Amino acid sequence: MLARLLVILPVMLIILSGASGQVPTYSVAGPNDSPAIGVLRHELETGGAATLKNFWQAVHKTGTPLIETAPGSKGFSLVTFLWQGDDQTRNVVIFDGVAGFDAKDQMLHFDGTDVWYKTYRVRNDARFAYNLSPNDSLQSFDDVKGDEAMRSRLAMLKVDPLNRHRCPTTFGAYGAESSYVELSDGRLYT
Repeated sequence: MLARLLVILPVMLIILSGASGQVPTYSVAGPNDSPAIGVLRHELETGGAATLKNFWQAVHKTGTPLIETAPGSKGFSLVTFLWQGDDQTRNVVIFDGVAGFDAKDQMLHFDGTDVWYKTYRVRNDARFAYNLSPNDSLQSFDDVKGDEAMRSRLAMLKVDPLNRHRCPTTFGAYGAESSYVELSDGRLYT
């Protein structure tokens, strides 16, 4: 009986450990996982100055974030957030949604360009609001003390200027607006 229990117990533990069926809603993707960013990288290496202009023209037409099929990940899409910076841009932070709500998820700067980006692998049934903060102070919200300081900190959060989808958001007692993403089969729906 004990021998039978010792065989069954590990099998039951394996089954139960995966029994919840919970699949993470999102995870950070690699810096080169977005096919669009890969194409941009290749075209910049071979194309020249018009490449960047054409990229931003296309992004302004389609909007952001970029939604792409996640290769080899049925039920997931790659969601790439973009910011068109300038020579004064030091950082761009994504707040809320897939990024959490603190100054930890900074976009990557595509060296030699005005492109700032970050890609996530996101489940196709995800819906979320988010904000961007260019030149963020990187101060943790846990360190903000007092109403006026919190108002100043929250004022750094901006809607994504390239995402036309908006929703009202309330951060504590402060009303605000956020950008909104709703995935369904890898497409952004209005």
